[in-house]
Amino acid sequence: MNAFRVIKSLFFIVSGIILIWITIQKIDYSDFNQAIQACYTWKVVPILMASIGVVLVRAKRWQLLYKNQDVSVSLPTLFHVLNTGYLVNFAVPRLGELSRAFLLKNKQQIPFNRSIASIVFERLSDLIVLALILSIAIILEYFLQFGVINHLVSGVQLNRFKVLILLGFTAFLSGFIIYYWRNIKDKAGIWTQELINYFSRLITMKDKPIFLALTIGIWVGFYLMTMLWIFIFPDTTQLSFYACFEVMLVGVLARTLPIQAGSAGAYHFAVSNAFVYFGLNQSKAFTLALMIHGFQSILTILLGILSYIWFIYQQRNA
Repeated sequence: MNAFRVIKSLFFIVSGIILIWITIQKIDYSDFNQAIQACYTWKVVPILMASIGVVLVRAKRWQLLYKNQDVSVSLPTLFHVLNTGYLVNFAVPRLGELSRAFLLKNKQQIPFNRSIASIVFERLSDLIVLALILSIAIILEYFLQFGVINHLVSGVQLNRFKVLILLGFTAFLSGFIIYYWRNIKDKAGIWTQELINYFSRLITMKDKPIFLALTIGIWVGFYLMTMLWIFIFPDTTQLSFYACFEVMLVGVLARTLPIQAGSAGAYHFAVSNAFVYFGLNQSKAFTLALMIHGFQSILTILLGILSYIWFIYQQRNA
């Protein structure tokens, strides 16, 4: 099993490096220098505010989940825990979520299973929103007969038999999950039982409208973190709001891949090709992809380090 994980990690690392190399080869360095110079102007300030704002709203939403479990955690603490978790995820994908739970267990004495329940709940919520947004995009592209997703799946042919197989598999998977959920309580240990109870409380929480509003705020922030970059080049302002929406969606999907450094390579390849599809030349498209990912990567590292220093400072003054 360990050998499989090593091989899988190496596969994604090598794939990311290859995709980054392909991206760099298509960049005109005059465009790259222009983008770098823009980062020293006011143009980068709204992007920075949107990026930090997303983390703050995430922290507020997470605080709401703890509130519904009768746990009190300050907003600054959750903000810094999120930053350290993102830093861990940057190095080792998927480990950041566990590190968040461990950190709160050590610093705030919050039970590990309570944190895991809240983290799983927010991740599932984001996954549902992503699926909803993806469905809306596919429906819009079906009627408009254009778009990135329509372009990518244009060669896929679905007949009635394949659709029935897909629906049957979905029904079977849904039935299995419901059956497993109903029967796990009889077989689970105390720790798992408590985890299920905490998760059930979150499902029935009274603050659903606030949770929904905060979730919408997070996705609006994601959109701004992509859309605001089009003002880097004068000729990229021609991109429509819908084009930026689809580029954001492609970027979010790319980031779900378990590749180190924030899905490096996969993000560059997917987002740059999306920009090319909407009319940018290859050099500017690949430069934008590199700048968006690079800016977020640097911000993730800086915020993670600063948050770690904050925890050290808090511990020394305790």
